Amino acid sequence: MTDTSLKKDTEPELDEELLEEAMRQVGATSRNEALNIALRDLVMAKRAIRRQALEELRQMSREGAFNYELLEELDR
Repeated sequence: MTDTSLKKDTEPELDEELLEEAMRQVGATSRNEALNIALRDLVMAKRAIRRQALEELRQMSREGAFNYELLEELDR
């Protein structure tokens, strides 16, 4: 994992109502568990979006949407 600038003894300000709702929705029994689940869900959702975008670019490339010959001409 990436090292962060947050110190373990630093307690960030949290929206307590939002945290309680998140705990209920995911069935978490602790604040830490709820935060880890929320962070994991966020990271996984963002990864899925990036994977989908990459697949769409690959499909566009297969369909000829990009003019690679023009790029080669620019390199000359």
